[in-house]
Amino acid sequence: MKKAQKVALTLVTGLALIAGYITIRDYGLESTDDAQVEGRIVNIASRVSGQVQKVFVTDNQVVKAGDPLVELDKQELQSRVAAAQAELSAARAALSSSESDVAAATSRLKLADIELDRIRTLGKSGVVSQSEVDTRKAQYDQAKAAYDQAMSRLGGGKGEGGAPGAALAKVQQAEAALELAKVNLSYTTITAPISGVISRKNVEVGQILAPMTNLMALVDLNDVWVVANFKEDQLKHMKVGQPTFIKVDTYKGEKFEGEVASIAAATGAKFSLIPPDNASGNFVKVVQRIPVYLHLKNFTNSPENALVLRPGMSAVVSIRTN
Repeated sequence: MKKAQKVALTLVTGLALIAGYITIRDYGLESTDDAQVEGRIVNIASRVSGQVQKVFVTDNQVVKAGDPLVELDKQELQSRVAAAQAELSAARAALSSSESDVAAATSRLKLADIELDRIRTLGKSGVVSQSEVDTRKAQYDQAKAAYDQAMSRLGGGKGEGGAPGAALAKVQQAEAALELAKVNLSYTTITAPISGVISRKNVEVGQILAPMTNLMALVDLNDVWVVANFKEDQLKHMKVGQPTFIKVDTYKGEKFEGEVASIAAATGAKFSLIPPDNASGNFVKVVQRIPVYLHLKNFTNSPENALVLRPGMSAVVSIRTN
């Protein structure tokens, strides 16, 4: 009987110690299994229409920023560049011709003005007749009309408020059209905007693309984080900077360190397609969850690592809030 009592006492003592250890260990610890790894996913789309000539990548291929992904047929856009270049050359030639005409007309007008002033002075002194004065005045008027016509073709050089004249405006318009044609030509080579891994490739050689056609996705594994959806009653003591321990289902036994980076401004339900309306008459209280963003510490994610965190992986998160 005494032996049984000793065994029972030992068992009770052990259970009490275990319970006390669990209580101390779990004090100030908030956990959830509603968490997953997140990352940046960039959708690659065409910016111009055209036929696919080359595809440089395959699914799950690692690429660097600036690497070519897809090349479209350049012939049509190259022709547009040549046409825009020809229009610019014609506009510049027209501007140069107009400027030359204005320069010549200006010189003739100045000469006619000088001669008119001289003949008027002589007319006042009676050296020349009034008909000679009238002839010089008619010549001046012709020079002035020729000057006005040349200025009109040029567009007035500079209009009111410093606005460019017609000829200069045509040159600027042709320059802008050429620049746009060159930019569109550059879009025929689609490059990777960031480094990452190719996913969901949906483009093949010979395919006809329209602008904004989705071609593939690019997943940036160098920048990942964890989003944990905690219940609203778990956030009372949660703050930015608190230490975090993360376990990912893919890697059993591995633990990743992190910290609270930020806490969402609203519950996940508020961002759903149809947010719940508790004023509709039928109300059932449901504990809401708020996303908490976690930053990984002392860990650099890379496709070459033995442990690679990929967006969408499930995780279990614990945050020390005490």
